[in-house]
Amino acid sequence: MLVANSGDNLRLGRRGAELIRELAESDLHVVGVVGFPRSVAGVQEAIQVLHEAKIPMVGTTGTADRLGYIRDGSIDGEAGYPSPYYFHAGPTNFREAALVARFARRTLLDGVASPSAVIVQDRTPGDQYTGNLADDLVAALGAEHVAVRAPIYYSVDGGGISKAALDACRRRPDVYLYAGRAPEFLDFLRALEGKACGPETVRVIASDDVIKVVADHGDEITSLRRVEVYHAALAGRELWRRSSATPTAFVYGLLRGGHPNASDDNLILTYDAVSVVYQAANRAYRGGALPSKGDVLYELALTSRQAAWNGSSGVIDFVDAERHDPANKVVAIMKVTDAPRHAVPMVRCGLLDMDERPPADKVCAGLPDAPPSEQSGSP
Repeated sequence: MLVANSGDNLRLGRRGAELIRELAESDLHVVGVVGFPRSVAGVQEAIQVLHEAKIPMVGTTGTADRLGYIRDGSIDGEAGYPSPYYFHAGPTNFREAALVARFARRTLLDGVASPSAVIVQDRTPGDQYTGNLADDLVAALGAEHVAVRAPIYYSVDGGGISKAALDACRRRPDVYLYAGRAPEFLDFLRALEGKACGPETVRVIASDDVIKVVADHGDEITSLRRVEVYHAALAGRELWRRSSATPTAFVYGLLRGGHPNASDDNLILTYDAVSVVYQAANRAYRGGALPSKGDVLYELALTSRQAAWNGSSGVIDFVDAERHDPANKVVAIMKVTDAPRHAVPMVRCGLLDMDERPPADKVCAGLPDAPPSEQSGSP
């Protein structure tokens, strides 16, 4: 196993991928790449390089809807179509946004006649995640008949997160949706606690990016008196405690206290992505001869339907013939409480195990995997 570090916020993603490509040209042991944890420009550039080198890739926590799409010169250099070499273990932003919107409307705002929401998002150049998630939330909230107030953008030059919190309070929404990044989240909650946001409880639903903040600062978050916090989750040991599915050996170790301070999303999805590549290479191994990159790609594509992988983040089923989205992938909404690890599942969609019965919660019915315009279909 080779570890390639692409620097802070993966700014050197392209260079890291170029070094891997150069190594793969001379070393037949390089048959796949795992990672791509953030939906940012550096990761998109790395995917482009590795796509051109025909190296199979499995992503972890990068979730932007078009992460994994590669440039097509016929359409002005935009990301034109999904790379056949890119797979990913986590759900898309679109699936996450659909669940967030349904949970907001059908659970938190069930008794509100004409509910409204405000979306707070980062405008850092090169960040595909926050803008894409915000757009998906607008579409999903519209489908749930939730009015979306004018969006709130933040940046250091624009007054920072404290000003964004004040602007959001002035909108007087029924729920605040945080589509920003983790570093600003705690300051956002502190600001909401101190602003004049009305007499009611301030309800916040945050993106999956904040899970590490919750793990590190759960006591401080739960000490806030006026703010009630929820967040989306792509994986988590706590999801298994309330399921009839038998935990994997890795999850069993987590439930017994392993890696107590880890961010579950990053830890579990990375473990699964590595496992999927390992299993593909293992199946392609024949009589002592090294499997080729093409062999691994072929076996990854076969990880679907009856041959889907029961991972520690749930079932990984690359049934989509082009996008390689994992079908019906686990995604959840967690409430931040005083419970151990400060995470209590409120709703979970998707299967943890192929033999598990589908969750009975109606909020999961027909939860989409990708935008309708980007659903390429099954083989």
